[in-house]
Amino acid sequence: MATIVKWKYVHTALRAAAVALVCAGGARAMEDVTITVHAGARQRFSGLGTSFNPGQTHFRDIHDSTKAEVMRFMFDDSLGLNTQYIRLWASASSCEGDESYFCARQHGYTWDPIITWARKYNPDVNVYLGPCGAKGSSARFYAASYAQHIVYLKELFGIDVMGTGIANEPDMHDKFIASEMPAFIKAFRQELDARGLDHVKIVAPETSGTGWKSWEMIDAINADPAAYAALDGYATHSYNESINEDIEERVAAPILADGKEYWMTEGSDFAIELWEDADQAAGMTSRWLADMNHLVTQWTFYMMMAGRNTNWENDQQGMMNGFHMILYRIEEQDVGLLLKGYYFLQVSRTIGPGAVCRKAVTNLMDVNPDKYWRREDTSMVFVYGEKAPLYLAAAVNTDGSWGIAATNYTGDKAPDAYTSLRPSADYRITVHVEELADEGDIVFRAHRCNATLDPGAAGLGSRYCHDEGHVTMHNGTFVIDSLGSFDLMTFRSPPDVSAAGPGRVVRGGSAAGMRVLTLPGKAPPYRIRYTAGSGPSRVRVSVYDMRGREVRGLVDRVMPPGTYDVSWDGVSHTGARAASGLYVVRLESAAGRATGPLVIER
Repeated sequence: MATIVKWKYVHTALRAAAVALVCAGGARAMEDVTITVHAGARQRFSGLGTSFNPGQTHFRDIHDSTKAEVMRFMFDDSLGLNTQYIRLWASASSCEGDESYFCARQHGYTWDPIITWARKYNPDVNVYLGPCGAKGSSARFYAASYAQHIVYLKELFGIDVMGTGIANEPDMHDKFIASEMPAFIKAFRQELDARGLDHVKIVAPETSGTGWKSWEMIDAINADPAAYAALDGYATHSYNESINEDIEERVAAPILADGKEYWMTEGSDFAIELWEDADQAAGMTSRWLADMNHLVTQWTFYMMMAGRNTNWENDQQGMMNGFHMILYRIEEQDVGLLLKGYYFLQVSRTIGPGAVCRKAVTNLMDVNPDKYWRREDTSMVFVYGEKAPLYLAAAVNTDGSWGIAATNYTGDKAPDAYTSLRPSADYRITVHVEELADEGDIVFRAHRCNATLDPGAAGLGSRYCHDEGHVTMHNGTFVIDSLGSFDLMTFRSPPDVSAAGPGRVVRGGSAAGMRVLTLPGKAPPYRIRYTAGSGPSRVRVSVYDMRGREVRGLVDRVMPPGTYDVSWDGVSHTGARAASGLYVVRLESAAGRATGPLVIER
């Protein structure tokens, strides 16, 4: 069986020395900040993605047990990242006639086992094509080459492609100029439709960053009605900067009013990364949170998996592990997970596919305008150069639960040409969610991720992400007592705590008299008091877990209005004892729906 291993290097001594220097300086002062999550649904986040290229033929050479370990981490919805998208790099623009067929066979030979294994853990994973060849003599010829490539991938390997880009990083060396992009988008739509591929989405421009060249390309697309109509989503890459205000101003109306999408189709770092590199883990996670806070609908980590030799090195790229998240050795058949993998896993368990994002801002400029004078410190954009200190994303999941994730990206790191960080700082953060201001008390489950290993932790996701119990939000506000350098903290509420969830949810009473209250008690039987609606109706009271699954039904009958008590023995409908943790008691009647938290401590 493949095993998760932990990287040990002499760099451990360097890390210990750095920690000693910080400790020698004494305790850091706590800075107070408020982050406000504004009311109003924004974009729907459809999930994470990852890339594969035709050179990853070594995946065929590893044992099935190793394949299972790697792909379970990336695609499983309960144990892994629940990755929803696969981006396939393809250079097909030089393929013509019979060559097009052979190009597709060559690419499909590599991709077929990867996609087959991915679908073992996520049968609905979406495949997206990333063209990266030369643009050739005409937009029509170029588009036809990739449209035919999509046809052959389906015919030869059963690979259904649901979307395609136009070009990989067309701004690099001016491979494409802004004025050309609309013509290529229209040519792709025409060639795809001609082959019965009208369901295949088109995203563009997929620039290398979010600077002025991307603005020019987006402006050119928006100014051409036919190209705008043919485009399903905007796309950029994120190697050192996330979506900024200049991008957001250009795409906000198309996304929020016209239903366009925003795909971040490639993000990672050119970094020599250690296993427990909290700087890289916090930096990459901060980039993801920043993009979700600025209208991204799909976020692709460049290439999650990679094969390594016996010394965990790649002969061609040295230790460039910033490109990857989970590594495997072909000879030893073992697997290693970089720290950022644990961070990403925790965020994916907090804000899942289908979550509807909100907009969050800080008040740092008001607190200390001399120190936090840039607009990025308020808007939490992951900007080129000096990074903002804090990042937060908030969303309502499909089960009606709220998910909130926050990072502290300050720390002791030598600056380079692209990145510098503010010195290490600890923050006490008051989080205020405007939509929950009248919702009474809501209990959130809290987790903290950092480079501290919990040797007794069971399960992949808990080695570096620690359960910190429960945090109670009162009328939309709770406090993160301390968010330290390179820390990630996540918070998830029970299902159905706002009207954004299924049905109408009431907390703290209503005109219809709906209310649920869990009476004090740490041991079963757990006593639940509920108030039914204003008229006789069928009443259901059930206990649900944090994933929205019914654990036990307690009441299901027609009842007159009034206040009632019911007890639960802590046993599920299968006869098993419910595990410790946070549950939600749901009351449903013709008057609506109400919920209340229930905590089991074993």
